Amino acid sequence: ARSGLSVTFEPVSLLDWAGKWLLSRKAKGKPLGSWEQDEIRLRLYILVPFGSKMLHSISTASWNNFFDALMVEHELSAATRNRVRSLLSKLYNDAIKANHCLQNPITHTEKLDESQEEWDYLQTKEEVDRYLEAAKTAGPPFWLFAMICVNAGLREGEALALEKGDIDLNIGRIKVAKTFDPAENKVMPRTKGKRNRYVGMSPALKAAVHEFQRLTTDHPRKGSLICSDDGKILGPRTIRNLHDCTCKLAGIKAITPHDLRH
Repeated sequence: ARSGLSVTFEPVSLLDWAGKWLLSRKAKGKPLGSWEQDEIRLRLYILVPFGSKMLHSISTASWNNFFDALMVEHELSAATRNRVRSLLSKLYNDAIKANHCLQNPITHTEKLDESQEEWDYLQTKEEVDRYLEAAKTAGPPFWLFAMICVNAGLREGEALALEKGDIDLNIGRIKVAKTFDPAENKVMPRTKGKRNRYVGMSPALKAAVHEFQRLTTDHPRKGSLICSDDGKILGPRTIRNLHDCTCKLAGIKAITPHDLRH
């Protein structure tokens, strides 16, 4: 130690710490869908090669080799490989706070570029216009969902969680403070960045909200906007089915609802 005092910590295996870490994150309110993704990635990719090793003993070089092998052996994209890296970095940071190691070896591992070529998205303005026009046939709620994702860049869960009070037409902005978690089948008061943000509205999106309000006069929304006339949120499965039909009707390649924001 720099001061002449020895710095001690409590060694723990990666397997033991991962179990405690997952339970702690679940207890602190980590959205179930995200928590399950972390558990799956730990179980599928990390615990088999490293579970029995002491957490503090795994070097940066070992983790770099592991990340490189992930993309070859499991055919992971750069984006997914980076998600695994991020998970491990959080795991180590929390282990440092819990006095199970002194440093985070993931800090100096390489984070890959995630080029937009890895995403599917609508290529031209003409394709976007055809998609949005076709979305009208799926009904006002889905059409508004499509308009919000395309024009404001919201994630699927964020759009589904929007309520009337989140949209300020006078200022022209959307408050993004919640997300719909499909695993728990309910709106959660958290977003991916864990903080509220505000998104500006284009003239086209403001006009779409006005049109949506006109079309749904007989069934005004008291809670979530993207819902059926009986007030039930259109879940991800319904959104996906409507989206796939819209892509076919518009004569464009099938992308995922998430890709609309790109």
